[in-house]
Amino acid sequence: MYLNGYDLRAVPLEVRQALLATLLEDQPDPIRVSEIFDHDPHSLLASACAMRLEGIIGKRRGAGYRSGRSPDWIKLKCRLRQ
Repeated sequence: MYLNGYDLRAVPLEVRQALLATLLEDQPDPIRVSEIFDHDPHSLLASACAMRLEGIIGKRRGAGYRSGRSPDWIKLKCRLRQ
């Protein structure tokens, strides 16, 4: 994950997301940057389940980027199944 030769992997999530939003400013839909939701995770999950979505992914604020599984990401599913 690089921008103009600069390694962004250690850059906090919020900064990476702002950089991406700037890059995509003039791009047509459907390319969008997800919003940051500062709501209670239980209400977010309930809303996702009410919309019949699979669930939500939570990311730790300020976390750098790591490929693969990380304790900085959590998957909250509407149904407990594989």
